[in-house]
Amino acid sequence: MEAAKNIIAQFINKNPVEITDDTVIDKTVVKGSILIHRMYAALSEEGYLVPDYLNIRTYGNLCDKLNQKTSANVPNNINRSDVLLETDNSIGVDIEKLVNIPEAADFREEQFYIQNFTPKEISYCTLKAYPRQSFLGLFCAKEALCKISASIAQKKFNEIEILHTEDGKPVYEGYLLSISHTDDTAVAIAMKNSKPEKNITLEIEKNEKIDLPVSPPKGSKLLLSLVLFSILISITTLLLYFLRFKN
Repeated sequence: MEAAKNIIAQFINKNPVEITDDTVIDKTVVKGSILIHRMYAALSEEGYLVPDYLNIRTYGNLCDKLNQKTSANVPNNINRSDVLLETDNSIGVDIEKLVNIPEAADFREEQFYIQNFTPKEISYCTLKAYPRQSFLGLFCAKEALCKISASIAQKKFNEIEILHTEDGKPVYEGYLLSISHTDDTAVAIAMKNSKPEKNITLEIEKNEKIDLPVSPPKGSKLLLSLVLFSILISITTLLLYFLRFKN
């Protein structure tokens, strides 16, 4: 486990020899959700494959997960602290820095991307002009979804697949998503969609499509009301003009 300690030490700013079973290694000491995922991707590259690592709080928990002997008497049933109770009005928000997303010669071969994105998501982002920004946006969206859904939060990130409409809007069934970028930052908002009313077509791959329910476009009812109001004004004006002309 010395190699594991060397990797963890880089992310928690400790000397490897200072790491004990009671050493906290979760997001309270690893600054940023992306860095947590990067740490476990690095561990995977060294052969330390850790399932459900978002529930791990201490190095002792990690040893237990890896079936290593440990003297720490610490629980393993630790849940993500940032998951809220899900209601129809729940909103999840996440913001991340681009600098935390790792560079990769081939995103399909890098453990961080394999563990956090589906093959279709990797293909989608790789084809973009700025792939890392696209990955960052998707990561934020997944974090935002996890913050409002306990069931989603229990999934691995590469089991949460965010699709896109033909015009590039992100979609996850049952939820509304919005992703925005700057040059070095991405932010995503997720909200429960409790009243899906119609289907839209999603473009997954060339010549492959799927229909998912989403809400009607925002402002469509308001636009219709304005059109009807304009027609009513026009008719009223014509009637007044006609009556005036007749008199």
